[in-house]
Amino acid sequence: MATIKFDQTPYDIVRSGLQRKLIHTDHLMTVLIDFTDGPWEEPEPKHSHPHEQTSYIASGRIRFFCDGEVP
Repeated sequence: MATIKFDQTPYDIVRSGLQRKLIHTDHLMTVLIDFTDGPWEEPEPKHSHPHEQTSYIASGRIRFFCDGEVP
């Protein structure tokens, strides 16, 4: 497997005030998200990932909604 250099991975601009960069192996995804303009009006539509995913909140708060779990 090739080495993934996180600092060389570009940010994707999702929308104004939201950028992210992600890397993944065959089983694990890590995403760095920068929200600069506060919360969204509505939750993101339901979606899923084929990988396990990790999250770390460096500053602020976020609410995740997972099927069958309390937010």
